[in-house]
Formats: sequence, structure tokens, C-alpha cells
Amino acid sequence: MRTFLKRCGEFCIPLWPLVVVTAAIITVFLVVIPAHAQTVCTYTEQNGAVRNCNGSAQLNQIRTINNQSGAITTGSTSQTVFAANAARQFLYVANPTTATEPLYVNFGTAASATNSIVLQPGGIVQFVAGVTPVTTITVSAATAGHAYVAMEGN
Repeated sequence: MRTFLKRCGEFCIPLWPLVVVTAAIITVFLVVIPAHAQTVCTYTEQNGAVRNCNGSAQLNQIRTINNQSGAITTGSTSQTVFAANAARQFLYVANPTTATEPLYVNFGTAASATNSIVLQPGGIVQFVAGVTPVTTITVSAATAGHAYVAMEGN
């Protein structure tokens, strides 16, 4: 993750990624904490969006949800769910609880059992603004017809 402070007062603390894992859900937040309530700062996120902060992180409103949920076309073969999208601010991929095998998710390269995030049945990976991958999103599973849920927000 490349994140830079663009302009910040002397009392502003840099950006820190925060990963929260609960059950099979992985959520990544970008936390910005000004050290003083009166501090006003701006920063540039990974996707180039400039944000303002004064006491808490402020994120752009997601205006469009693109639902590309589907099924694996050919077993053990990676397929692209989303093309690269520099405006992506939200990403959600889930392996349904009814699945009988893992779903593999990768960012920027082909998904496989050896190089990807492994989502067991009921597993979810979710990213929010500031830490959302903007590269291609790929999935794979052993069996053709394996369903998955995939949504991105801009």
C-alpha cells in the first residue's frame, strides 16, 4: 500500500492501516488520527483521492455499486471479476456459506490455490476507501459452477 501525507499540520499523525479480523471476515480500514482536535489536514489515498481529516477520517461517498457476482466458468482456472479501476473505493468478495470448497481471490495476477487469499465457505474479504486494491480482481475454485459474490463501489 502506498499512501502519502500531502499536507498536514505539525500535530497530525500519519495514516495507519488497520486490519480487523472477525470470524471469516477480513476488513481493512485506513485510520487517520489528528493529534489535536483543532488540526486540519489533507492526505492523498492510494487511488489518488484527496481527503480531509479533522478528528476522524472522512471518506468519499460511494455513488455506484457494480455487482459482478457469478460462477466459476472452468474449474481450477483463474477468471477476472473486475478490470483495473482507479476509482474503486470499496471491494467485497464472498464465498457463499453453501459452497463446498474454497474460493481463491487475487489482485493484479491470476488467482490460484498457491498465491491467493483463501476464502473458505462463508468467508469474506472486504476493503474500504484508502486501502482498496485498484488492480484487476481475479477468482478461482476447483469446480466449474462454483458461485461467488463480488461487488465494487466507485
